Amino acid sequence: MKVVKVLLVLGVLVIAGVVGLAFFGLSKINDIVEMAVEQAGPTVTNTSVLLDGADIELLEGRGELNGLSIANPEGYSDNNVFEMGKVVFAIDPQSVQSDVIVIKEITIDGAQLLAEHKNLKDTNLGALMDNIKKMGKGSTASKSESQSNPSAGDDGQPLQFAVNKFSFTNGNIALKSEQLGDYALKLPKITLANIGSAEQGLTATELAETLLKPVVKKAQDTVAKRIEEEVGGKAEDALKEKLKEKLSDKDKEKIEGLKSLLKGGS
Repeated sequence: MKVVKVLLVLGVLVIAGVVGLAFFGLSKINDIVEMAVEQAGPTVTNTSVLLDGADIELLEGRGELNGLSIANPEGYSDNNVFEMGKVVFAIDPQSVQSDVIVIKEITIDGAQLLAEHKNLKDTNLGALMDNIKKMGKGSTASKSESQSNPSAGDDGQPLQFAVNKFSFTNGNIALKSEQLGDYALKLPKITLANIGSAEQGLTATELAETLLKPVVKKAQDTVAKRIEEEVGGKAEDALKEKLKEKLSDKDKEKIEGLKSLLKGGS
C-alpha cells in the first residue's frame, strides 16, 4: 500500500508540473504575440509598428490585438498612418500544436487611416506601398529566423499561419492636402479568403504583407480618386474663369441668351 501511495503522489506531482508548465506557456503567449507583431511589422512597412497589448485565449480559440498602430513613412508627419483600435480573430485550437496555426477569421473594424498629400502627386500611402513592395522582395529572409525570434517555433523555424477569412470594415480616411485642404473619406470594405492552408502556411512577415498590401492599395486608390476629382474640378473652374476674362461683354450676353433659350426649350 505504501508503494501505491508513493506512486499516486508522484503521479499527482507530474500532472501538476505539466499543468503548471502549460499554464506558464499560455500566460506568456500575449507577450510573445506582442513581440512578434512589433518585430514582423517593421520588416513589412519599414516603419515603426506598435501594439498596446494582446489578449489571447488559445483554449477558447479567440484573441484580440489592442492599440495596433503603424507609423508614417519617412518624409511625412510624426502621426500614425494606421491606427487600429481592435483586431479580433478566432483560432482553430486544434491547429496550435500543428505545423500551421489556422486562424478562422480576422476582423478589423473602424480603423483610422491618415492620408497626407503633398507636392501635387506624393502621398504617404504611396510611400508606404513602395516600402511594402521593397521590403517584400527580401521576405524570404524571414525563413531563416532563429530561435531567439518570438515568431519562431521550438525547432527554430518560423511559425506558419493560415487565415480562412479576413475582413477590414468601416475604415475611415482623414485626407490632409497641402493644396486642396482636408477631407473625410470612407474606405470600402475589404475581404480576403483562404490565405495559406493547413498544409502550406505563411510566416508572420508574409502574412502581415499579404493582409496589409490590399488595404493600403484600396486606401491609396480611394485617396487618388478624390484628389483627381478635386484637382479636376478646380482646374475646370480656373479654365472657366480664364475664358470669362477673355470674352467680351457682347459674347457673355450671347451665352446668357443661349442658356435662357435652352432652359425654355426643356
